[in-house]
Amino acid sequence: MHQFDSAIKDLFFSRMTTLADRVAGARPTEWLNVEIPRVSARRVDIVARLENGRLAHVELQSYNDSMIVIRMLEPVPHFLRAFGVRPDQYVIYVGDRPMNMEDGYSDGHGMTYRFILIDIRSLITKEEMLNSPLYGDFLLAILCVGGNNRETLMLVLGRIMELPVEQRKDAIGKLIVLAGLRKLDTVFFEEIEKMPLLIDPQENVILKSIYGQGLEKGALEGKAAGIAEGKAAGIAEGKAAGDHNARVSTLRAVLAKRFGPVPVWADRWMETANSGQLEGWTTKAIDAPTIESVFE
Repeated sequence: MHQFDSAIKDLFFSRMTTLADRVAGARPTEWLNVEIPRVSARRVDIVARLENGRLAHVELQSYNDSMIVIRMLEPVPHFLRAFGVRPDQYVIYVGDRPMNMEDGYSDGHGMTYRFILIDIRSLITKEEMLNSPLYGDFLLAILCVGGNNRETLMLVLGRIMELPVEQRKDAIGKLIVLAGLRKLDTVFFEEIEKMPLLIDPQENVILKSIYGQGLEKGALEGKAAGIAEGKAAGIAEGKAAGDHNARVSTLRAVLAKRFGPVPVWADRWMETANSGQLEGWTTKAIDAPTIESVFE
């Protein structure tokens, strides 16, 4: 599993959050490394043995996937061979748009298959997440109903400032991923700039590649344009360039962590894309099976 996927797994199903209890009724005691034996060698998101002895297979979904039933059904024979039982299967939808996916299949001739489909917004409330002592919980507040705004993001950042330094670094890295799911990444960087004591961007692998390369580059371009064309025009152009570069750098960092070296053709697509396209691709890149499918 790629490092980026591991960060998401650590956030959603660990001792840092109560989400596992809410979804599966118990916390995990053991992670099971499961890879589907086929040419593409797709690895399932999360398979864990729970405190109650049951197995849970969890997929985290950031967009509505018309093939989700096939994706969930596909590993079942392998589960039966490997464990002798089919794990309880869950899809947790964390996307921004309304959830619109099927939770199973029936052919009318005796073949029926079902899994549990959960919209995270219907599972937890912003208030209970913000009031939780577990930092994984209050990070999830921005995914809840009413949490998709600057006010909630600022409250989460305030809670992060109370954490020990090492936990603070980890929480910031995870928050930028969640902010991207709710199109709050630009707001995130705006608020980070106002909180210089929160964390040094150069100490965090995600912020170093995104914040340092994107926003700093945009700011320098804006400064140069300001000298040539006037202060007001320079500030406006710098802000626009900084926003675009930040979005490109965010997407590029996610692609690199998911799929390895980013091909030249993908760089060309990103450089010429608008903000809406970059946001959509970044969301898809979180759990897309291939880099080509991100840009479809």
